[in-house]
Amino acid sequence: MNITYNSPGVLGRTECSAIPDNGQWVTTYDLTDFQKWDVIGNPKGLDVGYAFSRHVGTNGLTLYANSSSNSEVTIGQWLPYGYGDTLLIFLHSNFTILWISTARPIWYKMTDGASRLILREKPKITALNCMTMLKTANVAVNISTSDGSIQEYCLLDTTRNAAEAWDEIGAHYANETYYRVLGFPRYDNTVR
Repeated sequence: MNITYNSPGVLGRTECSAIPDNGQWVTTYDLTDFQKWDVIGNPKGLDVGYAFSRHVGTNGLTLYANSSSNSEVTIGQWLPYGYGDTLLIFLHSNFTILWISTARPIWYKMTDGASRLILREKPKITALNCMTMLKTANVAVNISTSDGSIQEYCLLDTTRNAAEAWDEIGAHYANETYYRVLGFPRYDNTVR
């Protein structure tokens, strides 16, 4: 036995396109530069190193620095579109996905007393710009009473852009403070 009822329906999908690597994710350093690096105190055998630019969040990555337990680190990040670019106004419906695979980082000291996480090899990075597309329409839904599965549905009117889905973009409904700065999402970071 089935029942049919009318309901608001939502259609959601995410469209993604590749972001070309134009050097925005990694900075190359000459580690033999005595003016910038503590060449005497730093680990030996590396003349050129790589560090993530300000566009890549590195929280959690510091746990693997100088660790002998992991020879490779994988980082997955969801960033607001334009993360790290102070001139770009964040588009609330776009986001950037980064997938990074790299050798474990090593702490290198700079001559000014600061330290940087340095990578021995240029990391492999895949980046996507994604946009969530949400549409809504009224639908007639036919549901099986025995298992609750949808048997069929029929659109009752034309789908329309669900712009209201973005009305509360800055609202907090969970404890997300670790990933937020001044009310804007900073980044969601997974490191293993």
